[in-house]
Amino acid sequence: MGASVVMVVLLFYRTQTTWPGLLIVLAGVPVYFWWRPEGGRGIERLPPSPGAMVDKEG
Repeated sequence: MGASVVMVVLLFYRTQTTWPGLLIVLAGVPVYFWWRPEGGRGIERLPPSPGAMVDKEG
């Protein structure tokens, strides 16, 4: 909520520098939905590395 207020204030007072940043952030939204695992066609997760499977207790 606070970030939204800051964004609106900056859109009114620093228009020339705020729009490019806002466009960059909005361009990343489709990438987020494509990348996340529960998305329809997300990137396949790699199997864990062999070091991750080692039991660290013994």
